[in-house]
Amino acid sequence: MATIDEFYSTFEKSNYYLGLVSSVLRDQIVLQVENLSLLAQRIVRNESLIPNTINYLVVFDTKRGLFIGEVFQSKINVTNSVHEALADGMKEDVYLEISVKVLGKMSDARKFVMHGFETVGITDKVYIANGEIRKAFLKSIQISSNTEQHKLANLATLTGFGEDEQLSLQPNTLFDRHLMAIGTTNSGKSTSALAILDKLVANGNKVLIIDPTGEYRDSFSETEITKLTLGEDATIPVGHIKLSQWERVFETNENTQGATLSRAIKSLRYMRKIEQNTVLLKNGRKLLDVERMLASLSDRVCSLVEFILSILMSLVDMYPAVSLKLIPKFTKIHLLNIDKLTNLG
Repeated sequence: MATIDEFYSTFEKSNYYLGLVSSVLRDQIVLQVENLSLLAQRIVRNESLIPNTINYLVVFDTKRGLFIGEVFQSKINVTNSVHEALADGMKEDVYLEISVKVLGKMSDARKFVMHGFETVGITDKVYIANGEIRKAFLKSIQISSNTEQHKLANLATLTGFGEDEQLSLQPNTLFDRHLMAIGTTNSGKSTSALAILDKLVANGNKVLIIDPTGEYRDSFSETEITKLTLGEDATIPVGHIKLSQWERVFETNENTQGATLSRAIKSLRYMRKIEQNTVLLKNGRKLLDVERMLASLSDRVCSLVEFILSILMSLVDMYPAVSLKLIPKFTKIHLLNIDKLTNLG
């Protein structure tokens, strides 16, 4: 188990020390700074410590090992005596509370991992994370080490005490798991995604960009990536489209149109199977007989292109109220009046 003495000398421990844990909650830890003087700016081994702010890392020295966390709130409980102490310069009489989010626990491999249900305890000592601790934390972000992958250099800059740290990660760290960019409008989601894509392209990694709005179309040259436009030089295998996806293409409502369209397509599939280029007439047939006929179809979404493009096109003549718009090489079909397909289902 890693100990605090492996990362701090006796001199450093006294200069990086902040205080003791005074409250342990599910989502945060509160530590009591012993006096306001511990938050004074100071320089220790070329690191400029300014702990009277937030968004910096701290380390907890516990009997379970070392935990790392990020400071997200600092506050003083303001009273008349606090005002008097500050006015008189008596920082030793002012006690600050700092709230910390625990990020992980150091493993035997000297890397920080998810801490699970383990956490820190009351009266555990808290220190400002020094350069060695921060480097160990950044190294821990790398999920696995793949020597065949080149790191994406300088993905981000982490500003902290001392020198700013450059974050460089292998692609598998970003994409072995799901990655989501969340933010309000104009907060930088697209810019962040483009920065990652730019690193991947420059690194020679294979990338597939699905860009419905064309936002990234001019971000890369023709020599960097191959650009394809659906309906012009790229097509979708129509037979692989699921019925639920057809409902989205036809823009069915949330009531009965989706089920009606599904039954209509299934009926058309059956008629195609028996090589009849017409609709399935159900009038006068027993429901059980109709269900038995349709049950002969496999659950596999067969090649819809074999009947959708042939039979639905014939519906234009059979049902004038139905309008189909086909873009070259088929990108989408708009069915303007699905209610007219009710008799088919």
